[in-house]
Amino acid sequence: MTTWGASSEVGRLRTVLLHRPGQELARLTPRNNDSLLFDGIPWLGRAQDEHDAFAQALRDHDVRLLHGRRVPGSSTTLDHVVVTPGGVWVVAESDLEGDLRVVVEGGRLRPRSERLVVGRRTVSRPVDTVLKQAAAVRDVVGADVPVHPVLCVAGDGPAADGVTTRGVAVVRPAELESLLLRSGDAGIDVPGVRQRLAVVFRVV
Repeated sequence: MTTWGASSEVGRLRTVLLHRPGQELARLTPRNNDSLLFDGIPWLGRAQDEHDAFAQALRDHDVRLLHGRRVPGSSTTLDHVVVTPGGVWVVAESDLEGDLRVVVEGGRLRPRSERLVVGRRTVSRPVDTVLKQAAAVRDVVGADVPVHPVLCVAGDGPAADGVTTRGVAVVRPAELESLLLRSGDAGIDVPGVRQRLAVVFRVV
């Protein structure tokens, strides 16, 4: 009989939903990438290499992987959904490169706003996308299960080092594993949550 739970503050990952980048990226052009919420044309080979390395790191921790799940009623595909005893992590990948910082504007006399700046560009679409994906996951798992949106950006720049904007953690691939393994234990029914997600978010 399998015993579910955690004996320390670091919860073991149980189930992850993954989508390996494929020919959908090859269909992107300079004319359609904006309407499809891409800030540039991704390098397919590199995206697949980073995906495979991430997936192998999870397998090394005895995590089961489910690939290519579609958000109902949309054309959006979830990149990664990680279910741990500490909650659900919705991870969106981005090919953005450069230094990361958050610019805060406004305050007492005008509304406060935040902008994620990568290199010299202000980036909003990837953040908006992962927030929408996290909302879709939250609708399935319910308000009692913590859902954490994460934006994972390209790996060549310096560490994100705790960058957060609008509730979205921004990390490099090398930092992602550490973030997930520090997720703690919120008493989540991991197999039950995994089953609910697998039923709603179908294979593409």
